[in-house]
Amino acid sequence: DSGILRFLYKRDSGILRFLCLYKRDSDIMRCLYQRDSGILGGLFQRDSGILKCLYYRDNSGILRFLYKRDSGILGGLFQRDSGILKCLYYRDSGILRCL
Repeated sequence: DSGILRFLYKRDSGILRFLCLYKRDSDIMRCLYQRDSGILGGLFQRDSGILKCLYYRDNSGILRFLYKRDSGILGGLFQRDSGILKCLYYRDSGILRCL
């Protein structure tokens, strides 16, 4: 097969899992979503130009987002504690912050 597309939905005792694998020729794109005890993760990957997204939620209610592309790294941290929302973005050498 030149192109493969898969979806998997699974619901066990409130657990929802979504698995998607898309493969075309040399370009590989993957996404993985998993929800176990409040953990949500996503991973997107492409061959030469690497594009990654990672979402996960800690037990303390922290939601983190990591986005990475080629040379420039863009990362974000979203934290919600007692009504406080924080987001932090990194880009190349310049830093952009918002609170």
